[in-house]
Amino acid sequence: MKRYSQLFLIMAVLSGGHSVFAAMTGVGAIVAGSTDAPFLAAALSRFISDTRTFTSAGELEVTNPTTGSAKIPFGIAMDQGKMRMDINPSKFVDPSMKKELSSMGFDRVMLIYYPGHPLRVVFPSTKMYVEAPLTNTTAIQQETGNQAARIQKTFVADEVAAGVAAKRYRLATSSTNNQSAFVWEAPGMDHMPVKLSVNNANGGNFTFTFRNIQQRQLDPRVFGVPANFTKRENVTEVIKEVALANMKKNLESLSSQFPTQ
Repeated sequence: MKRYSQLFLIMAVLSGGHSVFAAMTGVGAIVAGSTDAPFLAAALSRFISDTRTFTSAGELEVTNPTTGSAKIPFGIAMDQGKMRMDINPSKFVDPSMKKELSSMGFDRVMLIYYPGHPLRVVFPSTKMYVEAPLTNTTAIQQETGNQAARIQKTFVADEVAAGVAAKRYRLATSSTNNQSAFVWEAPGMDHMPVKLSVNNANGGNFTFTFRNIQQRQLDPRVFGVPANFTKRENVTEVIKEVALANMKKNLESLSSQFPTQ
């Protein structure tokens, strides 16, 4: 469960103004420096169940009182402990970065996790992937477990969330000061959480919304990396290889325009 929360924390980092490259290569350090991370992860532990099997279109909205807000659309699939998230960075980065992302092969990113295995970060446009052990947030994991055990869930009201009838609950602990969270569960979908809103002590907010939820069995290939994709040691290697390929392509284009006599 704590591992799943880390994947959502990666998305929170992405939306916080960090570049895709920085987020993918230094997410552990960035997240570890966030005082909001333990409570956010603890709240998420109520949001996602190890035993649920479903697919959904989702959105993460992050509001910061200083820098404003940002939204990340994503796709998610879960099946008995396995998890996959599909993110399209070109949909939420600054327009000036879209062309650069595409040229680097970062226009699409898949995060695939199997219990007991490293996180796989897949770049479909490059047909490459890297493995990233989730080992940089031990302190957060411990505090997450402590806070998750102390979270109290209180019914607030019957409401509509993500387009479905839901029950709104408040999540809080006595040690989180100004931090609180609200979760909306849909009774008609086996109490599946469809929305989670987490307020932090600095006046910011993280809101996750799940739509078009399909609770069904999934093809195991959904959680696999295609056989023709190549593993690289780190994201830097991916960037270098893509850069060399782009350079070769540009040189070939120039050669065709100015053929030798």
